[in-house]
Amino acid sequence: WASLGWSQDQLNVSLIDTWTDTTIEPGLEEAIFNDLWPFSLDGNNYVALGSNIGTHVLQVQENKLTLLDFEPGKFQQKYVEHRDFKTYKHYLYGVCDEGTSSLQIFDLSYLPDSIHKVYDSNIFFSVCHNIFIDTIHAKLYACGANNLGMKVFDISNPIAPELLHDFTALDYVHDCYVRDDTAFLNAGY
Repeated sequence: WASLGWSQDQLNVSLIDTWTDTTIEPGLEEAIFNDLWPFSLDGNNYVALGSNIGTHVLQVQENKLTLLDFEPGKFQQKYVEHRDFKTYKHYLYGVCDEGTSSLQIFDLSYLPDSIHKVYDSNIFFSVCHNIFIDTIHAKLYACGANNLGMKVFDISNPIAPELLHDFTALDYVHDCYVRDDTAFLNAGY
């Protein structure tokens, strides 16, 4: 996975392939890509890769990375530094921490042919730093949503998120991990 972004060499880690898109205009410190999320579906391995213009989905086969599809972000600009992705069932959830963005949900059931955007809305937030999905309880935790605390959503209907809780007891939540209905928060400042 290190081949998809800048990383340091590590003992017992081998570079298998690299992939880039030279048509994307670099931003701060020449950055183009900003996050990746590996996942498996129907026995195949994939990775969702965030760029300053949207979401790229690549297939990982043996020693080869192949671009399968691209979906533009609601907000695109060379200075977009952070997108975040997670999966639940056969859906990919994506957020962006810059501009006037949205929560995007992609149906992955058409892979390896393509992905389909089935939800793209900023009704709950327009920026979000990170997300965590509790797959056992079908809950999505949106950290730093609108640069505030954290929002919790029911995603038992994966394409119709329902706001359960707007946690504002902390000014800002940068990231979280949830286990057994307990959220461990990185509260930033």
